[in-house]
Amino acid sequence: MINIDVPDFDEALQADHDGSFHRAAQDHLAEAASNLGATIQGGLAPLDYERALKLKAALQKASEIVRFSATFPRPN
Repeated sequence: MINIDVPDFDEALQADHDGSFHRAAQDHLAEAASNLGATIQGGLAPLDYERALKLKAALQKASEIVRFSATFPRPN
């Protein structure tokens, strides 16, 4: 398992030549979104529900950004 909790996340993405860090980051974000989705399905107070939906959308957007960053050329 790759630890994505690193101080220089953006540098780790840039240095990821085999895509493993990108996949680990996307897997982590997907798991967090899934867990949050389960919490949402379990029922929340209206304000918490709104906040949870926004957080889930942010997690999904972050995953898209990580996926998009995998298409950037890597320095040698």
